[in-house]
Amino acid sequence: MLLCCGFVWLLPAAASAAATDAQWCYSTTTQPPADDGGWQALQLPTVLRALDANTGPAPEVLWVRLTLPAPPPEARNDLVLYFPYLNSGQLLLNGQLLGELASSDPSRVVRWERPHLISVPPVLLQPGAQQVLHLRLTRQPDVRSWHLPAVVWGSRTELQARYETRLFWVRVVPQITVVVCLLTAAGLAFLWRLRRAEQLYAILGMAAALWGLRTLTFVIEQIPADGWLAWRALYFGATGGFIVAMALFALRFAHVRRPGLERLLLGYWLLGPLLVVIGGVPGEALAGRFWSAGLIPIGLLLLALTVLAVWRLRSLEALALLVALAFAVLAGVHDYLLAWSEPVFMQAFPVWSAQRLFLLHHAANGLLLVTAGILVARFAASLNEVERLNSTLEQRITAREAELSLKHQQLTRLENQRAVEEERRRIVRDMHDGLGSQLFTSLSRLERGALPTDELAEMLRRCIAEVRLTIDALSPAEDDFASVLGNFRYRWDSIFAAAQIQTRWHFAAPDELLNRLPAHHRLHVLRILQEALTNVLKHAKAQTVAVTISTIPPDNALQFVVQDDGQGFTRPGGDHQGRGLVNMQARAASMAAQLNMDADPHGCRLQLVVPVTA
Repeated sequence: MLLCCGFVWLLPAAASAAATDAQWCYSTTTQPPADDGGWQALQLPTVLRALDANTGPAPEVLWVRLTLPAPPPEARNDLVLYFPYLNSGQLLLNGQLLGELASSDPSRVVRWERPHLISVPPVLLQPGAQQVLHLRLTRQPDVRSWHLPAVVWGSRTELQARYETRLFWVRVVPQITVVVCLLTAAGLAFLWRLRRAEQLYAILGMAAALWGLRTLTFVIEQIPADGWLAWRALYFGATGGFIVAMALFALRFAHVRRPGLERLLLGYWLLGPLLVVIGGVPGEALAGRFWSAGLIPIGLLLLALTVLAVWRLRSLEALALLVALAFAVLAGVHDYLLAWSEPVFMQAFPVWSAQRLFLLHHAANGLLLVTAGILVARFAASLNEVERLNSTLEQRITAREAELSLKHQQLTRLENQRAVEEERRRIVRDMHDGLGSQLFTSLSRLERGALPTDELAEMLRRCIAEVRLTIDALSPAEDDFASVLGNFRYRWDSIFAAAQIQTRWHFAAPDELLNRLPAHHRLHVLRILQEALTNVLKHAKAQTVAVTISTIPPDNALQFVVQDDGQGFTRPGGDHQGRGLVNMQARAASMAAQLNMDADPHGCRLQLVVPVTA
């Protein structure tokens, strides 16, 4: 309840004070670009990708411009700007430097988790007019996206409470968590040393220590650049280790012993930091995107084990653990979706996601408190049990006989369950020896080098391009083929620009005619164009390439022409270019289209004529 009440304070208190309408553009200048500098409309809060899988890195400097309403005369001496989150950048008010947040550089990596409250000197204000705020954000090597909040503008009296509340939850609470977790881990380690048979103390102590280390990411905001990968390896190791430790706790709490499952969990835990240590920056990206996602099923396994414990134990302790664990799993899924700005999540919860508040480190604190409370309750119950045994030994013997009888019934049920599970394992083993062996044989061929690395990489790149084309052409939400062609042109313009080849595109076909193409025909057209442009890029040695999309009367057939000024080609037999031409002809034939290709020493011209039915 306290957590929810605290977060309510972080939601916007006055919508009129938040600046959400903005503009952005790329420019390497140190001063704000002019009005005609290519500004584009932007609605805050939002996420701009600094690294895109299709277009590559964004330019080095992003400019964001906001127009702030004129402040009341009585508030001019008490004005502040409130940013709930902002990783780095320069702030300019009316063209003058207002402040600067420390940014990553070759010697350090900076990750600001705290909010920012920046005072506005009255001398920078324009009298009686709207104020223009510019943010100059430099793309950092360690940052994949720019997260831009709504900027709140008002008096310090109004915004100080919101700033301090958010600072408490995202900064002070993690500091408290680190200290308490490490002290708790030390106490539990000492207790386990005295009671080695009580493995739950050791597991919970390890979980508390790992969570304390993981929470350091919200406490330490600047890391030396040469230690960044080690820091990330520690983060992934602590995060995965905490979840695996809680899974081991749940296994023992539910009285389930599965050594094979425990080894599998430990192996997956080590995989995350190993990706960072061995793979470097790409490995860190893989660990953050995919390995972290793999922790969600482990959390669901935790829930299943706890449900089993509730069913078996039928105790308030097990129920409390289930509730705390359910909140932790939901918080983990929430944080993953928020960290990667998943569009569905952002659209479903726009107001909440705009606050960019991570919940797992709070839910995990509650989970640790519940598990610690369970152990304390068990310890107290053990002491009470000893006292009752000393005072009522005869009654306890009778109760123990009844308990033994109940245990015998439970063991009988467990034996039946084990028999069922053994049969399941036999079935799984049969599947492994059959289907699994076939898959392993295919993998072994690749590992023996039957497929060269260059060809494998080329094949994967072509597969990625094919998937992208398929998504563009067959997406049920995309009925505008002209827009699809525009996206296609945008990607190829970037590729040819990198290869220093000039491109000219001429769209002369009406959108209505383009949209009459069936979806599978669109896919064939895009793949033929892609093959033709790929041949120009790889083989033509051209300076320019022109793509024309027009119509041919009287039937208004669509004509696609790719013309380059390269060295032409001869049709070889058996190589990739030869297979590509055969594939293009096959695709054209499937559409009842005509494909013509003319080449001479001065260039090559490919013409595709596609009939369009009413």
